[in-house]
Amino acid sequence: MRTCWQGRGVLMDSDAPTHPALQPPLVTIGMPAYNGAPHVEDAVQSLLSQTESRFILTISDDCSTDETGSICRRLAAEDSRIRYVRQPVNQGSVRNYEYLFRLASTPFFMWAAQDDLWDASFVEVCLEQLSEAPSAVGCVTAGQRKSISGKTTYVYPPLSLSSPNAIRRVTAPGSAVPLAWPALYSLFRRDVIPVGALGLFQDLHGWDMIFIYRVALEAPFVIESRPLITYRQTVADYKTVGRDSHLWLHLHSPDQRDLFRGFRSCIRGSGLPLRERARLLLWANRQYLLGACRKQSLAAKRRLAKLKRRTRLPR
Repeated sequence: MRTCWQGRGVLMDSDAPTHPALQPPLVTIGMPAYNGAPHVEDAVQSLLSQTESRFILTISDDCSTDETGSICRRLAAEDSRIRYVRQPVNQGSVRNYEYLFRLASTPFFMWAAQDDLWDASFVEVCLEQLSEAPSAVGCVTAGQRKSISGKTTYVYPPLSLSSPNAIRRVTAPGSAVPLAWPALYSLFRRDVIPVGALGLFQDLHGWDMIFIYRVALEAPFVIESRPLITYRQTVADYKTVGRDSHLWLHLHSPDQRDLFRGFRSCIRGSGLPLRERARLLLWANRQYLLGACRKQSLAAKRRLAKLKRRTRLPR
């Protein structure tokens, strides 16, 4: 079967055989790609091995300069579930994520990073969880991070996003505020994503956390406790942020202040009652100030330790 896929100014042809489960697709998997040649094939094969095969995998190549394009074209020719789009100009990571989301038309949607791996049951389990929780906006699973050598360096527990109370969802330990980015790789109900959240795709530091924060204010997530996704570390000096890290401690650089302003914008733009929005704004401001105090305290301790080292008498 010959199929054509119209991208943004790009027309891709595929002679791949029709997959028996292609009609009708339930899930669109959007994979933003850029210079991902070392890992993209493993990531794609991990998705093609899913036990739930009623999906479309759309790869948006943001003008890669390595072999990513040729690898993806070959994979698309082998499996008709894959749609490959090469962007005419490099639009940046954030816009690439947004493009994939807006392109989807299936009831469910998920993003997939070009260097991650998924358990074969990931999509099936998430669909089952969402079928049992009709009010949930998405299903987020636990995950693990592996180093370049393949060693597990950190296990990410599922985020605390399942409470029916919006304030508890975003203020509880392990919620969308201190460690939100894994929730970006949830399986979402596409039509439940609030329209206002799409306007948060901006070139700001922490846009993924701002997006999840906005979504979590509107609806709960359903949680799968098993680690069904592996985040692969591709940079040798990557530093894992622990679950108990104080995010607000880092909100005093220019980029992180943008992140804080994004959180406040999410609160103001949510559909919560005025009293709840006021409570959340007060809580966020308090956390910001506590972070500032803690940052100053740590800076003073470092200065004191440095002074002690300089004045230490030789033995």
